[in-house]
Amino acid sequence: MLNNIPKFVADSPGNAVPRICDADFVALIRKLNAIEQHCIEFQAKLDQVMDSSRATTTAVAKLNAANVPFPPLVRGGYKIVK
Repeated sequence: MLNNIPKFVADSPGNAVPRICDADFVALIRKLNAIEQHCIEFQAKLDQVMDSSRATTTAVAKLNAANVPFPPLVRGGYKIVK
């Protein structure tokens, strides 16, 4: 098993891990800001869809509440019931 372990040799342990320079850090921050902006826009669109869905649900509930059955039709004194 010891032969399968990767071996590293360095005169300074701090050089073993690549460091992030200022330019890389700025690029990462810009990408994170772009992702955050996309999330904000997506949340706004999702809020619009949810508002529309709630309005539709409310309108359907009002229509169902106002759904009064029509009185039976009368023809020649007789009621037609189905």
